Amino acid sequence: MAAANSITVAAGSPVVTGTLTSFVAAEFDLFMLDGMAVAIASRDSSTQLTLKQPWPGESRAGAVEWVIANTGPYWQSSVATNRQLAALLSKFEAGPVKWDASGPRPGRDAYNDQPVDFVYLSVDPLPFTLFVKRANTNSAADWSAGQPLQLKADSTAEAEAARDLAQQAAGTAAGAAGTASAAASFADLRASTADAAAGTAQGAASTAASAASTATGAAASAAQIAPNRTYAELVADTSPAVGTIRQVATPPNAGIYELRLVNGSKTWAYLAPSVPSIDSQMSVLSLAGVGEQLGLPTLPVMGLAAAPNVNSAVLPFVRNSGASRIDERQRIDYVGANEVPHEYDRDTGAYLGWRIDPASENIARYSEDFTNAAWTKARVTASLEANPQSPANSPNPTRLTETTDNGVHGVTQTFAVNQGEFTTCSIFYFPGERTRAFVQIDTGMPTENAIIDLLAATVVQVSGTTIKVFVERVRTSWIRVTVSFIPPSTGTMRFVAALAADGTGAQATAYPGDPTKGLWIWGAQIEKQPISTSYIPALANTPGVRAAAAIKSAPLRFRDVGALFVRFRVSRLQAVGAGGRRVVSVYVNESNRLHVTVDQTGLVYLGCVFSGQTVVVNSVPVPLNTDVTVAASWEPGRQAIAVNGTLYVASAPSSNELIGFPVMAIGSRTGEGTDAFMGTVHTALLLPRPLSNAQMIALSSGASAASGGGSGNAATLHRVEVASDPSRDMTLTWHAPNTAPKAAEYRVLGSTSWMSAGAVAKDLPASTDRVFFATVTNLTPETIYEWRAAGSGAAAIRRFRTLPNYRARSLRVAVVSDWQRDSANALYGLSHFNVLSGLVAARNADLILMGGDHFADDGNTSAALTQRCRDYIGAWSSRFVDADGCLIPIAAIAGNHEASDTTGGNPAGGAYNGQGVYGYMDKIFSTFYRRGAANTSARGYGWFEVGTELLVVALETNHATPLAEQVPWLRDLLAARASRYRHIIVMGHIGPSGLTNADWSSTAPRLMREQILPIVQQYPQAIFVHGHVHNLMATRRVRFVENPAGGVNAWTERADGIRCLGAGGWDSPDWLPFDAQDQASDTTLGDGSKLIEYLVASNQAPRGVTPISAPANNSFDPATKHFWEIDLNETAQNAKAISLNNTVLINLTEPVAS
Repeated sequence: MAAANSITVAAGSPVVTGTLTSFVAAEFDLFMLDGMAVAIASRDSSTQLTLKQPWPGESRAGAVEWVIANTGPYWQSSVATNRQLAALLSKFEAGPVKWDASGPRPGRDAYNDQPVDFVYLSVDPLPFTLFVKRANTNSAADWSAGQPLQLKADSTAEAEAARDLAQQAAGTAAGAAGTASAAASFADLRASTADAAAGTAQGAASTAASAASTATGAAASAAQIAPNRTYAELVADTSPAVGTIRQVATPPNAGIYELRLVNGSKTWAYLAPSVPSIDSQMSVLSLAGVGEQLGLPTLPVMGLAAAPNVNSAVLPFVRNSGASRIDERQRIDYVGANEVPHEYDRDTGAYLGWRIDPASENIARYSEDFTNAAWTKARVTASLEANPQSPANSPNPTRLTETTDNGVHGVTQTFAVNQGEFTTCSIFYFPGERTRAFVQIDTGMPTENAIIDLLAATVVQVSGTTIKVFVERVRTSWIRVTVSFIPPSTGTMRFVAALAADGTGAQATAYPGDPTKGLWIWGAQIEKQPISTSYIPALANTPGVRAAAAIKSAPLRFRDVGALFVRFRVSRLQAVGAGGRRVVSVYVNESNRLHVTVDQTGLVYLGCVFSGQTVVVNSVPVPLNTDVTVAASWEPGRQAIAVNGTLYVASAPSSNELIGFPVMAIGSRTGEGTDAFMGTVHTALLLPRPLSNAQMIALSSGASAASGGGSGNAATLHRVEVASDPSRDMTLTWHAPNTAPKAAEYRVLGSTSWMSAGAVAKDLPASTDRVFFATVTNLTPETIYEWRAAGSGAAAIRRFRTLPNYRARSLRVAVVSDWQRDSANALYGLSHFNVLSGLVAARNADLILMGGDHFADDGNTSAALTQRCRDYIGAWSSRFVDADGCLIPIAAIAGNHEASDTTGGNPAGGAYNGQGVYGYMDKIFSTFYRRGAANTSARGYGWFEVGTELLVVALETNHATPLAEQVPWLRDLLAARASRYRHIIVMGHIGPSGLTNADWSSTAPRLMREQILPIVQQYPQAIFVHGHVHNLMATRRVRFVENPAGGVNAWTERADGIRCLGAGGWDSPDWLPFDAQDQASDTTLGDGSKLIEYLVASNQAPRGVTPISAPANNSFDPATKHFWEIDLNETAQNAKAISLNNTVLINLTEPVAS
């Protein structure tokens, strides 16, 4: 009979059979015998394998010297093993054997005081053993001898891996510092981290906690390292002669373990598990994206992987003063001393990482109160006002209003300067009736000044040669203007912040004032820096101070080789002067250091100094406020840096010896912030191994991202759009550079496996970004999904929820429209929009219908208009979010301000005759512009459904697509499909009538009354919604006559008619109706047409409707801002008009057939 654990294999056969074996193998593992190795195709059972190729050696029977090497790709993923671990634990817990506590064998002593029949499961060492309390004398003698629990022979690769993960979790999850745990954590490149294992195997939590309490006792014992245990590429061995983990006496002392690569030629790192000050700083961060690219699920690294509102346990943040940042609502916010300033994107609200700024002082006095005597007023009056909100939301900004005097109109403050010392002045402006600003540095001699266009956020003119002017947009319409210079002499200067008229030169800066015109200012800053740093309040006569942040690691020994992986953004470059600013440094001393640095032009480079020998590897300049991803690597004779997917290599014959204990620092050399760059750092990781060229290119291209990280592809402005049925499909939309992958990843919330969907991309005018659209199908109704742009990290993950389908519950549909912004209301920016969009989400909308006039581009494109689009998209993508963090799906149609005539810019031409040209509409939205989709024309009109509960039909009301061509399409669509649905909503931008003759008599309203609505009114479950009029409007049920004789409209108020609801503007003027058009329905226009009576938000009360308010025309009275909220259920349609103050203005309920 063959010996136990022996195998038989015949020459030329792919089948290996075993006797009393327990094969643990997966595809592409290696079966080795007689010096030959063949890849395994499958593990058929615990006693049979199938090889990829026939066995090339001689036939063997009863051989016992065989080996299976678990090196296949299966072992590179922890997903399956985590799943098996959870399943294994659940089987144990559901089985006939129960226990009260578990942990390693020494942990049993903690339960000596437990009652009789208390059961303890020992999980280390193997085999698992059950001990039962037979007495209760609080003694170890109370326990039974122990009953081993042997796993059955038919083990699997998954179960073996799960067992290993359970042991790792038990040894390390709660911070145990045992030698074996440290070795496993830092050597096992293919194991998941302890945190990941503990998080997946929730049932093992008590085991891990118990193990942690006893593991520290064995911390310094080399014997705890499992002899000859394989950790991926490394082998741990207690023998100093042959192993790759060994105890060393020097350097620096006993208890330090040295890890070497398999060939023994390179030192990887020194571990000091028994020294808390070192061990506590050595962390295994889960880097899913990095590991995927390298073929390794995790990497042993040290560094920062930033997460919102979380401090790093690896790199401590220390600063003895407060500082400012941009918060998640795109406002300037202040954090206290030693608080991490978590920065968010000022346009989109996306999380960016840790804000880095050098130490600085704001020597401007009363920097937020320009009514104070510290500021001299010249031909202006200054007053603190509640609106608009300041960039920090509080306190109130100062309005400067011109007097009639002739000259410069503004405020000034004198400050001291030193010859040759960099100085920068900055201030925030908000446009008013004056939309240009004038800033000046006055030396009493020829002055240096600049004119700024506040709407376009551009520099119009600079006078003088010694100043540098920088302009940036902050929180929508606020503009920060910065002037940097080097004083030619020591003395005093004046900072002038003033208004400017149109034009250039003296006529624009010194002129007779107009007391009806002004603008707002806030947040002055004067500092001795080459560029403006983040804002520092100086609220009295003393300077505002921001200390430097020290962000650095405790000492950790690396030498010979290594790599840095960094993701960051630069918000400022030095306007004048020279020198680089360090993003991340590994620093021993001046003669031994490495750093990723940005110079004054934006060029990113790797600086290496080894034993005084300098190597610089340059890349290219990078743009401001854009994600930069860098992989840098060094080893003897090779130093390289890859920036955003492009590789740059130097071959210097350096020894690359980093000796001593280097410090990893962010923003400077050693953490003191003396040469900090300005921007954000999201990920900064020090890897104790070099990277290949291919790995560097892959990592820096953003094809993978660190877990918890941002998007290497700078994916922003995420939203979710309706595709054809939001209960079973969605279109995922985002902005990213042209080089970003054309794909999205999605999964059910709680799943660990991502699915992929391809995307199409459209160019965004006046931008290097593109808009990406990925439609995902075969979704489950009323289910939460996670999604991200391909190549993005965990910080870029968003959520959406599919809608319920047939009769699952009521549907809530929000109808919003006309939030356009133009010169008539530039003062208000996004203020009303932000409140109303927040209300839409807070009131639990399932679906949002957007009725047109979104950006007021009038069919034109420009950099300023593109920024306006980003402002609004960023606002709704951060606010159209439900209580579970899910983006609410949207469906958008075009309005007249989305199109122009072919000459460009006349909305009254092309935007009303169906011949207009879109500026942004078909590039930013997808629902009714998807090519090849059965439910859309790709020209702005189409339909979608929600199960069999709701049909939504969208019309393009004669802007860039003729409305006449949609008449037969609409007739056929409703005839074929209407009977399937309980509710129908037809939406268009323009309604059947309006409040002026143009709205009443032009082509689109006539077609709506004479051809479109006569079709829709045939379906009693239908309702029509529109925008355009900038007023709250609601008809009673009206019956239209199709194509009335003589072209004269005819309709009557009838129960079998159709109700029309009009949604007013959000951040646009509210046009209130004229009295003559508020009267009884027999009032006619000049052509004999009768007016449709509306219930309107006006100073009139037709038929007893309570008026909302009585403001003047073009008013911004908050009460007139609103949206429609339509609830659809089995028995009724309920439509409410919801005001800015969250009150119900009108409440209409219509029954439907059940």
